[in-house]
Amino acid sequence: MGRVKTGVGLPTTPGDRRIVVGVLTACLLACVAEPGAVWAADPFMVVALPDTQNYSESYPATFTAQTQWVVDNADSENIQFVTHLGDIVQTWNSQQQWNRAKTSMSILDTAGMPYGTVMGNHDGRSTYPNYYLNHFGPQFYQGEGWWGGASPTGLSNYQTISAGGKDFLFLHIQIDTPQVELDWAQTVLDQHPDKLVVFSTHRYLNDFRVMQGRYTDYDYPGFDDYYEPNWIMSEDLFQNFVRANKNIFMVLCGHCGGQYHQVSVNDWGLPVYEILQDFDSFTPNGGDGWMRLFTFDTDANQIQVQMYSPTLGRFRQDGPKETHEDFQATLAIVQIPEVVAAIGSFLQREDPNLDIDEFLEWLLENDAQNFWDLSYADGQRDSSFTIPVDFDAYITPDYTLTIAYGNPPRGHVELDPEPGDPNLPVYTAGTVVTLTAEPNEGKVFQKWKIFDPNFPNDANHAVIDTNNPITIAMDADRKVKAFFKCGGGGVMPMVLTLLGLFVLMRRKG
Repeated sequence: MGRVKTGVGLPTTPGDRRIVVGVLTACLLACVAEPGAVWAADPFMVVALPDTQNYSESYPATFTAQTQWVVDNADSENIQFVTHLGDIVQTWNSQQQWNRAKTSMSILDTAGMPYGTVMGNHDGRSTYPNYYLNHFGPQFYQGEGWWGGASPTGLSNYQTISAGGKDFLFLHIQIDTPQVELDWAQTVLDQHPDKLVVFSTHRYLNDFRVMQGRYTDYDYPGFDDYYEPNWIMSEDLFQNFVRANKNIFMVLCGHCGGQYHQVSVNDWGLPVYEILQDFDSFTPNGGDGWMRLFTFDTDANQIQVQMYSPTLGRFRQDGPKETHEDFQATLAIVQIPEVVAAIGSFLQREDPNLDIDEFLEWLLENDAQNFWDLSYADGQRDSSFTIPVDFDAYITPDYTLTIAYGNPPRGHVELDPEPGDPNLPVYTAGTVVTLTAEPNEGKVFQKWKIFDPNFPNDANHAVIDTNNPITIAMDADRKVKAFFKCGGGGVMPMVLTLLGLFVLMRRKG
């Protein structure tokens, strides 16, 4: 049963919402009336708020319009989560700006909308974290069902929700990802291999037209500053963390003015969708309220990605026309000598044979407008696009190990590693479990009966094994039966009995 939309806009008025509710109710009744009907997962929405720093400083009504729109459309659009991508404020020690940000975000608190935040370079970073922690620290979310926890510093956090028939984890890590935060994040992911992960951080992708992609060690000079003393650049973050965790399927970021997305591949050959959105630098009114909408359709295995402004009341259009209007300020970038030199240095590393002077001359001609239009019209910086996601492929399932006994209570079975619940042994797929039979006093182990659900054409296939202990790889729900017997049996007792009978017969003879 899919989400209903009226026209190209979103149903924001009470009348529109009544129409939607009526249609959904009719669909619900039809499903109930149809015997054997298959229930479909409802599409749901996740909203990303990029860099609100200008709103906190000069346009607080725009910030409030964003969060109010989320609450007003939570039912009609089935909005399940909001992720803030950092730079909540412009000036880290401005109490007025933090008060404004808190007022806007508290609209989500009042409505009970799950959300998470990350620290940006304007928010104080780890050097001056108190303002961020005093307004968005973990103490505000204790007891919320969707709140997962925070790192020891409180500067990173995670949340979990269930939507569209799937379990999701939203991981929020402070800018430049110091190793201590990353170590904590890895423990979180190790505990949740069965959840689909959206990774949010502040600085990850850049979009300086000739340098699109993740930040590397030579992207910063002339373009950006180093913000954390023990930083991990985003290229290293991807290579050593993102790609090594199977269930991270999406990375969201802000910081760099523009919109851009790319698809990378993790160690399992699965796509990782990396998406940049930030309009605080190049659009009027501090960013015009542009925010990213992600509509998840888990039945169709896809996510629709759009940009929407509640202050303008419309979706962002694709192509160079709007880019030309909104990004005039980017033309000034190539007039800065240091930036031009940095571009040349970058290009030399990428292509030593490139004629840099000729390229820069072309870059500067006609105010570089042809170049900007071309870079924004090639389909990689679209405001609206759809990505295919095989959601189940990213999840490592859990399997149950059932232990039965052939003749209890003659013994029990010890498991290594021990399950979280001894009454319901559940293990992550691929876990190798050692089973040790422990007989009671006076009893001995006899044999195992091991059922193999993966046996061709026979899910009840079983084999007998007399070894103890044994190991089983959890590649499905598995069942094992342990048999014990009395300890008085065996060869030696029988020999002694026969010997006794022989002696007795000779005496009688």
